[in-house]
Amino acid sequence: MIEDIQALILGDINIDLVFKMDRDLKPGDSIALRRMMISYGGVGGNLSSALARLGVPVSLLGAVGEDRFGDLALRELRRSGVNVKYVRRIAKEFTGISIVLIDPRGERTLICARGANAAYRLRGDELELLRNVRHLHISGYMMLNDDGGASCIKLLSFAKKWNISTSMDLEGIALKDPRKTFKIKGLVDYPLMNEFEARSLLDAEKLGEDEVKSLKDLLESRALLIKLGEKGCMVVEDDEIQVIPTYRVRVLDSTGAGDAFNAGFIYGLLRGLRIGDAAKIGNALGAYKCMGLGARHHPSMRQLLKLFPELAELILEM
Repeated sequence: MIEDIQALILGDINIDLVFKMDRDLKPGDSIALRRMMISYGGVGGNLSSALARLGVPVSLLGAVGEDRFGDLALRELRRSGVNVKYVRRIAKEFTGISIVLIDPRGERTLICARGANAAYRLRGDELELLRNVRHLHISGYMMLNDDGGASCIKLLSFAKKWNISTSMDLEGIALKDPRKTFKIKGLVDYPLMNEFEARSLLDAEKLGEDEVKSLKDLLESRALLIKLGEKGCMVVEDDEIQVIPTYRVRVLDSTGAGDAFNAGFIYGLLRGLRIGDAAKIGNALGAYKCMGLGARHHPSMRQLLKLFPELAELILEM
């Protein structure tokens, strides 16, 4: 265990209903499948579980309902080694549910009812918890909550005041409410997003060098990371732009690959790696996840190094 590393994650906690499709869907189509899988998901749950699997002490902020699905979600997180002491149980709200449709190429379509996740609000004791961690990560979906993102902004503001490093994946908010994204200006050290989300924020058809540098400046971040799928990821830091290639694997299910990338990147940051090297671990973790069904097909560090031995030099230098 890496006892001196601590991370605090704020994000959704879901139960996933996973359907592996044997062909592509068409409008008005009907497909009868013999099998489905009940799994565990949600950005907060996925990312914190991945970090715990790597040996990082991690606490999770979020909410579930007072229902059977909430019981299952919390039990699985505890089993994974995640501290769920501060996860809220909200009466008269249901635990978040996602329907995950996986096509024959391993790409996923997600339909989500956020339920209790959207009702989460920060409390004073949770804010004090922030004093004891080294890194804060927030899911962009939490900016769409009933409180208008006030809990996120408060957490980020205090993290800035207490010199705690921060990251936020702009999933959800970048597409649904791009203008709200800029409320985090100057508060997030490492914004993460995919290529489509980056173009949405810039209202741009292409994503060239000038565009990504402009976006980094607009967000006033230390660095900017853009996930490029099978092409890897782009790291924008100072005046330098790197494209970190991905690791080639057989893709079974891409659900949660972005969350796994984020976990690997945060792991690298906490271990003191350079931004580009931390992104390499992110790419490896995302690739590993794609090899298994469900959002939480996460490796231990030993399993990751067995599959990608070239990472050993980075890990051993930590």
